[in-house]
Amino acid sequence: MNPVRRRPCCDDAAHHLTDPCDVHVVVCVPESETAYSTSRGLSFADAAADNTVKVRTTAKAAPDRGIAREYHRSSALVVLVSVIVLVATGAAAAGTVTPGWGMAPWKLGERYIQHPGLVRSERLAGKGGAGCLPAVGWASRVDYYLGVRVAWRRDAKGRLYLVDVATSLAGDRSADGFVVGVSTRGEILRRHPGARSSFTKGPLSLGAASTTIMRRTGKETFDTLVYWFDARGVLTALETFAGGC
Repeated sequence: MNPVRRRPCCDDAAHHLTDPCDVHVVVCVPESETAYSTSRGLSFADAAADNTVKVRTTAKAAPDRGIAREYHRSSALVVLVSVIVLVATGAAAAGTVTPGWGMAPWKLGERYIQHPGLVRSERLAGKGGAGCLPAVGWASRVDYYLGVRVAWRRDAKGRLYLVDVATSLAGDRSADGFVVGVSTRGEILRRHPGARSSFTKGPLSLGAASTTIMRRTGKETFDTLVYWFDARGVLTALETFAGGC
């Protein structure tokens, strides 16, 4: 048997019978006549025959499916935005090697500075002072960070300045868009057919082979961009160097 409940009358249009199995009989009493009806002790049968009381049936409102769909759409949008932000953040965090400039926060030509995260340093005896600087092997000091190598040259006054920046961090890229761990030697040679390739390895080599682009910046100065590859021909490191006499 359905329960009988009493409450003040409300807007009938706000209630809809949506589930015939969940029906409750409500004795709805106008607020102005609640005391009168209560004092008379009306039963449900009496209330049905009494003009001062309205009798109707109500049911629990069904969940609004439109709201549920909107909620799921909003949740999906939040997830999508989060993924985009993460991807954008990752792209922004990747380093870019620019010939003649370096890679942030290292700028070619700047005075010596030690950044957090230094792993080890190597001093090259007898290198420095006046004279030509033909390659990174003529640097005075080499600092190693996680996936990054920077080389410094000592000038005639004994002060160190930056001459070489190299990175082997996956995702770092060259200014012309080639990405460490992704790009291949064939792709780079197609873009730069006149570049010089080498398979010679040395103490400061960063791969099994290299392709170098040299640019003259003055009468006796130049800078280079070096692409390093593993045995499969995949880009493993990028390096830029500034030298001259």
